[in-house]
Amino acid sequence: MQRIGVWCWRRRVLVVGLWLLAMAGGAVAIGPLFAGMGDTTTLPGTETGRAQTVIDGAIDHGEQFFAVVDNVDAGSAATTAALAGAAGDIRAITGVRSVDGPIAATDGRAATLIVTLAPAESQYQPFTDAQARWSELTAALPGATVSVGGGDLIGDEANAAVQDDLRNAEIYSLPLTLILLLLIFGGVAAAALPAVAAIATMLGATAVLLGFSSVVTIDANAITVVTLLGLGLSIDYGLLLVARFRDELTRTGDRIEAVAAAWHTAGRTIGFSALTVVAALAGLMAFDVGELRALAAAGIATVIVAMLAGITLTAALLGFVGRWIKPRQRHGRTQADSGFFAGLARRTQRRPWLTLAGCAVVLLALAAPLLHVIIKVPQLEGLPRTLESVQVADVLDQRFGISSQAGVAVLARTDPATLDGYAQPWAADPAVARVEPASAVGAGVSMVVLDVHGDGQGAGAQALVDRLRQDRPAGYESWVTGDAARLMDLQERLIDGLPLAVAIVVLSMLTVLFLMTGSVVVGVKAIVVSALSLAATFGVLT
Repeated sequence: MQRIGVWCWRRRVLVVGLWLLAMAGGAVAIGPLFAGMGDTTTLPGTETGRAQTVIDGAIDHGEQFFAVVDNVDAGSAATTAALAGAAGDIRAITGVRSVDGPIAATDGRAATLIVTLAPAESQYQPFTDAQARWSELTAALPGATVSVGGGDLIGDEANAAVQDDLRNAEIYSLPLTLILLLLIFGGVAAAALPAVAAIATMLGATAVLLGFSSVVTIDANAITVVTLLGLGLSIDYGLLLVARFRDELTRTGDRIEAVAAAWHTAGRTIGFSALTVVAALAGLMAFDVGELRALAAAGIATVIVAMLAGITLTAALLGFVGRWIKPRQRHGRTQADSGFFAGLARRTQRRPWLTLAGCAVVLLALAAPLLHVIIKVPQLEGLPRTLESVQVADVLDQRFGISSQAGVAVLARTDPATLDGYAQPWAADPAVARVEPASAVGAGVSMVVLDVHGDGQGAGAQALVDRLRQDRPAGYESWVTGDAARLMDLQERLIDGLPLAVAIVVLSMLTVLFLMTGSVVVGVKAIVVSALSLAATFGVLT
């Protein structure tokens, strides 16, 4: 590593120029990366995955959403006339496929229109035109409120919220981090290096992730990983390298020699640390689950770019600003012998077994909630209630009996009436709260939702999925889907991939740590401590 550090120091103009190109490429890649994001929640090869493929192939319309008019008398002549007029006007908008309704709420105090757009590359104009028309209902019906959401708008608003959160994280986190670095280093030049490396890492990893998207489906969560992991690792690596450079500068006084010594120790540590993290993330690729593979791709790309930025860009930047970075000040005892952590290390070494037992007990206690953990697939409960589309989905479920996310559903290649004939007898099943009327998904494909008592992904819902899969309708092809069915398929995928994932992580980490330390014991210790720490972390989050 010391040769790399010295080479980058001496050829700093070239190195910084290459990184500027990489950062520009990352900035350009942001648009195509977001445009190319796909659905990672589908599990290809499972029954729910095959059902989603059928749905995608059958749908012959654009986005569908609901306009809910609240605080009205749904049965009054004025409300009926106003809604009928709005529905007629919206149907006449170019790009609108159909308008269904109005449908009255069970309490009679609200009504909804179901708007379906025609398929098009951009559906923005018909949506905004329809939005402008139904907003006029507040004037025609004094006291009424109009909300739009449900259906396809939930995913659209959730993705937009993720992008806004990422922008806010970048706007606020970098300045705060820079302030902390100023306090740590006491100088602008030293504090700026990790911050610059963080920006380079996030942009560079975005470009790499765009390349990954050709083989792995990427979702919005991957961008979150790039931003947060890139910021954290880059600051960590930059902090270690600059601090070590200052220590070596105190010893030698020669800046090139200080870079060589710092990169020989801290640079080597960073290299092996990054490889260890990559090895751990590679284990996620063993699971045939799109969400986990997207996270793995984002993590691997970010770690590799952060390591390269730390080792090359930081050295090059030191060549430009190194003259303004002062050696660390020594006062009295040497830095290695003073300070809180030095004292903690001495006390720990004096009582190693007592410390080990105490830490193990604390970590196991924190991990205890994992014994009762319940795995679920994300539902509307995981989305903020500030999103209008989510608020509308709640109203539709509670007051209209229309589910936006079905716990259990049956998809079939038949018409709605025939599917209703199969589904209605299931209303007598103890787990079923109600059977919603079947609806057409597309040409020759229909779906019926079976609302269940209690948790839509609980044991009762999963038992109902098993019964439905064992008693399928005769005469046409069908699939049992919904959140409960997807959870069952997901758990099966996780169990199938777990042995290979554990093998990849353990063998890779043992190999990397053995190459770094020459000891098998250190590798085993690191794996055990990592497992305990990870279990404690998940326990706290449970």
